[in-house]
Amino acid sequence: MATRVCFIHLKTVESLLKSGVDPNQGNDDGVTPLHQCCIDNLKLAAELLLKYKAKVNIRDKELWTPLHVAATCGHVEIIKILIEKGADLLAVNVDGNMPYDICEQEESLTILETSMFQRGVTQDQIDSTRSTRENEMIKEIEAAVAANNNKLPKYLGPNGETLLHVSVSFGYLRLTEMLLRYRIKVNAADSDKWQAIHCATFWGQVYYLFVGDVFFEII
Repeated sequence: MATRVCFIHLKTVESLLKSGVDPNQGNDDGVTPLHQCCIDNLKLAAELLLKYKAKVNIRDKELWTPLHVAATCGHVEIIKILIEKGADLLAVNVDGNMPYDICEQEESLTILETSMFQRGVTQDQIDSTRSTRENEMIKEIEAAVAANNNKLPKYLGPNGETLLHVSVSFGYLRLTEMLLRYRIKVNAADSDKWQAIHCATFWGQVYYLFVGDVFFEII
């Protein structure tokens, strides 16, 4: 009975896709049907979505690809399907993690690492890819400083976070050192009263407690 119900649901999904429904439409968090299939381990539905042009490397608002989801959930068969369809093994989410970083299930991790080896992925590639976003931010900030009489422009995120909050949370060492050279306010608090040091402590970025001999006033 369960198999029949699943089959009926698949036929309904295929009918919608045939009618022109966008398989890449996400919800408010950017989670797409393919992400959801990876969460719920719906192998046949995932294959169907990919058949109808679902993007294998599409990202949600936290920059998670379907492979990130399948890896952290340990759904072996879906991991295999995504890799066969060209999933990016080195995709980096907002936390700086690649799929293999967040995979704890042994068989799933073996598949990911074997695929990385087969694609000739090197440690240099991993390191370079992981630092791409930091490099982009450094260039953007340097350009903004140059256009602002060599002063760091004021930036506040949606929750009152400064660039220093962002940098230490993601473990961007070079960016953090650059911001400190531009004398960013180290004790500035966001809307939750968190200073950058709170972020560093919470995310385990211990080095940032001491970088540059900066004094943090913890309140």
